[in-house]
Amino acid sequence: MVLGVRPEDLELTAEGLAVEVDVVEELGADAYVYGRARLGGETHVVTARVDGRRPPQKGDVVRVAPRPGSVHLFRAGDGERIAA
Repeated sequence: MVLGVRPEDLELTAEGLAVEVDVVEELGADAYVYGRARLGGETHVVTARVDGRRPPQKGDVVRVAPRPGSVHLFRAGDGERIAA
């Protein structure tokens, strides 16, 4: 299975997946954080939309977690969505 979460459905939290920030794209009220997370011995690219008034900086480590009900599952082989 592949887990999918839209950038707007990730929240900065005190606990959650640790993401090292590579780039912050500031767009006024919003900012997009692009970074990397280690999970299961692999590196994964993570994109999160955050408050543009207080974005993290490149090199920061932030923690993110999905909002309840916002996780999507897909079959790894063909990318088809698995209905919840």
